[in-house]
Amino acid sequence: MLLSYFSLLSLILLTQLAAAFSGYSEQLVLQPLVPASVLASFNFRSNASQSSYEHQHYHFFPRSLGQILQHAHAKELHLRFSTGRWDAQSWGTRPQDGVKEGGTGVEIWAWVEADTEDEAFSRWITLNHALAGLFCASMNFIDSTRTTRPVMTFEPFGDHISNSSSQLHLLHGTLPREVVCTENLTPFLKLLPCKGKAGISTLLDGHKLFDSIWQTMAIDVRPVCPSGQPECLMEIEQTIDMVLDIERSKRPR
Repeated sequence: MLLSYFSLLSLILLTQLAAAFSGYSEQLVLQPLVPASVLASFNFRSNASQSSYEHQHYHFFPRSLGQILQHAHAKELHLRFSTGRWDAQSWGTRPQDGVKEGGTGVEIWAWVEADTEDEAFSRWITLNHALAGLFCASMNFIDSTRTTRPVMTFEPFGDHISNSSSQLHLLHGTLPREVVCTENLTPFLKLLPCKGKAGISTLLDGHKLFDSIWQTMAIDVRPVCPSGQPECLMEIEQTIDMVLDIERSKRPR
């Protein structure tokens, strides 16, 4: 009985410790642009302890995406939905220096853990097929003809712990003709803990977003290992940047 008590107490303490290092935050920044536009930047950040993530004990981290990444052995993911053209001459520097922006349409790249290149490609196809269903997009059409393996273009943003039994493979794909629409926004919002029904996400109107001059949606998943913390975290950052024409946005639908 005493052993069971201490086992239960240890489990409670570990759960509380894991919860202490997991959380959620959101931010909205508005920046006026010339001649009569405004840049709205939405940022949502969630994380889970590495142990909770590996055992699929999700709290803030979206379960639907987490299970897909684990099934495909994807250790880091970057996904972009973009449309429109950024007017650098009138608006200046791109938001966050273009880090959260992708090419027109859909762009995706990921670090997949595998022993061989063939195994990595098989898991890459599995990842794209699953994400296509999740985001109502055509990523299932990303095959060998639309896949590249960049060597020097991309660097991982995450803190990856080396594993001698396997290695990480970088794969990249694009769908420049993909039409980004409200069907992509809905699953994006469902990844949030509030499912788009509370906080600043309630301001994201699909009709206004896709009527904007320029917009991009970004999803970044990576492991981070903050100094001074007992274990690493699995972090997801969701970003929406859009430029609205103030006069046009006032018009009724």
